[in-house]
Amino acid sequence: MAASKCSTNLLTSSSLKLDRDIFTRSLRLPCAQSKLVNNDGPKFQILFPSRAPSVVRDRCRTKVYASSDSQIQQQSTVRPSSVPLDGRQSVVVPAAEKISGIPGMFGTPEAGAPAPLGASLTENGVNFAVFSSTAVSISLCLFTEEDLQAEKVSAEIPLQPVMNCTGDVWHVHLPEVDEGLLYAFRVQAPHMPEKGQWCDPEALVLDPYGITSVSRGEYGKPGKDDDTWPQMASAVPLRDEFDWEGDRRLQHRPQDHIVYELHVRGFTQDPSSKVESPGTFAGMREKLQHIADMGFTAVELMPVQEFNELEYYSPNPVTGEYRYNYWGYSTINFFSPASRYSAGGAADGGRAAITEFKELVKECHRNGLEVILDIVFNHTAEGNELGPVLSFRGLDNRVYYVVAPAGQFYNYSGCGNTFNCNHPVARRFIVDCLRYWVTEMHVDGFR
Repeated sequence: MAASKCSTNLLTSSSLKLDRDIFTRSLRLPCAQSKLVNNDGPKFQILFPSRAPSVVRDRCRTKVYASSDSQIQQQSTVRPSSVPLDGRQSVVVPAAEKISGIPGMFGTPEAGAPAPLGASLTENGVNFAVFSSTAVSISLCLFTEEDLQAEKVSAEIPLQPVMNCTGDVWHVHLPEVDEGLLYAFRVQAPHMPEKGQWCDPEALVLDPYGITSVSRGEYGKPGKDDDTWPQMASAVPLRDEFDWEGDRRLQHRPQDHIVYELHVRGFTQDPSSKVESPGTFAGMREKLQHIADMGFTAVELMPVQEFNELEYYSPNPVTGEYRYNYWGYSTINFFSPASRYSAGGAADGGRAAITEFKELVKECHRNGLEVILDIVFNHTAEGNELGPVLSFRGLDNRVYYVVAPAGQFYNYSGCGNTFNCNHPVARRFIVDCLRYWVTEMHVDGFR
């Protein structure tokens, strides 16, 4: 059984005058106890059960997050309690400290709002909101594109469990955000595989509602040091300036549908297609007239949401060729178009893929073709107990996946895990996702 990896970063209360029981409840730890301690300054000490295997983890991590104008130094100390109390772990919570903005990156962080989920534009900044019913603390991690490629966090903002948490939604508002920034989350929560909780504070997880997912820019090429799973992040949203030129859904009658199903990369990947950008949304756009001339009224696209074609990257024992996830039925992020299906790759934080996909939809409609997406919500790329922590698993595994009482993943999908569509949070996610592709991307339907 995996050892416990639960660690706790900086947790802050808004005031030492805060009633400690209210503070404990704000952490949503029903079995927790708290007391005020005064060693090296007043702090709250939060005690909570540790059902994971007991391991000694005496370490201190100091990270320096640099920007072009200033530096933020944050020290995070994780250590076992000096006096074990009934098998419970002890987490020391320092008093709140004022978190300042970084000129040129973002202004002073504010409380934010719990809705809508994801990153959303406000009058003067961006509001971030993410669901996690198990988190003890969450940090918003920001990257420049250069730092993401270097696997370096540009700035990390710890969210205060009183000011930045409403129910099970953690949120923060950043004014004056640099539009070139990318983001992900670090989640601190009990790591209890035998209870189906797989939090990994070492992992920075994607926002399920992120509109882009970027890491590697080139299809089929591993990242730094041949890493097939380099750090991923999502772009902060921008004002939508895309010109749809009056585009509207075609609304063909169902009985008139003649559907052409295709794989975006496979459709124009071969040089015989003679397109400028083979294997991309832009390349497909050049061939739409041919599809329309054959009498089709709709194109059905096999998965175009972000996935990792190098998920199974290993030599074929028979042929020696390296294996790829060609078809894309192993989604990482359901909101974001696959960046490596874009001629622009990961350019502009993945927004180039959004623009290219919108251009494709607009051109389809001009040619009388509706756009139907093949989206598979019954499983994700995180797989079973041996899979990576990418997004849902690191935020709230038992909410997003169907898990057995002893923590195993129910594999009704045959792909390692089963998305928990019976849970209201997961159902809302699915509906929000479909709505996004219709309202923001102008697609006509789904399979």
